[in-house]
Amino acid sequence: MSASLVKTDTKVVYRILNENDELSSGGTYPRFGQKGKTWLNFGTLRSHITLVGKRSKRRSDLLHPYDHARVVCYELREVKMDEDPIAKALTLMRLKAL
Repeated sequence: MSASLVKTDTKVVYRILNENDELSSGGTYPRFGQKGKTWLNFGTLRSHITLVGKRSKRRSDLLHPYDHARVVCYELREVKMDEDPIAKALTLMRLKAL
């Protein structure tokens, strides 16, 4: 496969990390761990934080799980590479089978 770049698209996504750099699972009762949720736009992230805040206000014994957390923005770059024709790939597969 050739490595010349054809087109690059960028997109910003959001994740919530706590003070230990663990990721939020999202949902009504978020937990933190190695795997976490990625929000694809700021509006859904804001809605999630609002939902969790309302839940913690209803129960005075709960601290807001994001009291010591931060939102981190990531820029994702989707890069399309040149592709070899299918016929060439099939030929290579046939040669490997011999």
